[in-house]
Amino acid sequence: MMDTQKFGKSGIKGSSQRPCLSSTEKTHWKLAAVEGLNQALFQERGIYQFASMTLDYAFHIVGGQAGSLLLASPKNKHLEFFLSKGSNPVPRNTTVAWHSGIAGYVFHSGISEFVSDAPRDPRYWPEIDRLTGYFTQNLIATPIKHPNGHSMGVVEILNVNEEALSEEDKKFLQVLSSFLSMALHRQWSDQMTQREDLKNFIKDCAHDMKNLLMPILDGTDLLKDESRQILDRVPSQEILLMKPSIHVWEESLGMIERNGRRLQRKAKDLVDCLMGHIALNELTSCSIQSVTDEVLDALSIPIHKLNLTIEKYGLETLPFLQGDERKLFSVFYNLLHNAVTALHKGGVIRIYGSREGEHICVKICDDGPGISQEEIDVLFSTKIVSKKSLGNGLGMNSVRHAIEEHGGFIKVESAKGIGTTVYISLPIQGMLVNSNWESPDSPRDGD
Repeated sequence: MMDTQKFGKSGIKGSSQRPCLSSTEKTHWKLAAVEGLNQALFQERGIYQFASMTLDYAFHIVGGQAGSLLLASPKNKHLEFFLSKGSNPVPRNTTVAWHSGIAGYVFHSGISEFVSDAPRDPRYWPEIDRLTGYFTQNLIATPIKHPNGHSMGVVEILNVNEEALSEEDKKFLQVLSSFLSMALHRQWSDQMTQREDLKNFIKDCAHDMKNLLMPILDGTDLLKDESRQILDRVPSQEILLMKPSIHVWEESLGMIERNGRRLQRKAKDLVDCLMGHIALNELTSCSIQSVTDEVLDALSIPIHKLNLTIEKYGLETLPFLQGDERKLFSVFYNLLHNAVTALHKGGVIRIYGSREGEHICVKICDDGPGISQEEIDVLFSTKIVSKKSLGNGLGMNSVRHAIEEHGGFIKVESAKGIGTTVYISLPIQGMLVNSNWESPDSPRDGD
């Protein structure tokens, strides 16, 4: 808790009131503010820089010891400190409930307020001073409004010099708020345009990927037919000698075909998602052993090239579970692909399966180089950056979501130079139809 007594009469530790400006000086600053902000609107400035510039003009015109820009988050129903200035600025991203205090009142009412004795005002929220480290004496708060009339946030200036404050000064703060509104609306409009452009780009890429897979799959069928015709003309004795090569040939063509079909389905799901048609979970009785075998088949070439040893224990004893087989394939593909690409030649991957009560438990161990605790802490978030040449770091985030959809959880243990172990637990009853289940103990993005 912050001891507000130590701030003394000034209201803010180590701060003093800004010098009072004459009427002529204020007029000068108001004209400078309008001209400067008008120009800044049409320059390539970020919203943070624009907001900082706006608060600087507000300080010069209405005085004050501290000022903040709070933006609303409708999803979380709070006001977030986007920018704060003063001798003791509030840390960015500090949040308060959007119904709290005078700022909350101004946000919802859409009406500017000047409160000369804040602690005596019934709307005052004392916790804000303990949260921010300020002792509020008075304040001016004005809403930032979207062109449709809804409030987007609040501009708040604390501890102004009341004697030097005029009604015109209070109204001018609304002008500055309007500039912020225009800048925010422009930025959000640009972001919407960028998102729409990105959506169209991804949709085009997915469509092209689906079309480009067609000749690959058709070519695979053609190679199968041609190989049969060639082998039909080869003497049987030579066929026996060629058998190992024929086996590799057939297995490779089969792998290309199966993974090509999966990619086609993924591309279709991506286009459907971008068009607003979310694919429903396809619940079936799934065998973890079968899913794992299919994944190892898809990874057979890199496993063979690296001469890796794959050991499986107990998978054949696992019961079937209710789940989406495509999502479970994606889970185990990501995990085993990570293990394969982490290993050097001659490495070993061990996969253990067991039943514990009403859960299926799978453990994947490798003897690779391992990862640090710092990497583990962000492993399931979007903050991780893949070290692979073509990686994007999103695989483990999707793994976590898929496992949580099935009502399960995942844990990773690792140490540098020793290897990595991944623990997965999945309920046998599996996921509910279109379940959005989320483990209360699972890590969140950015935690």
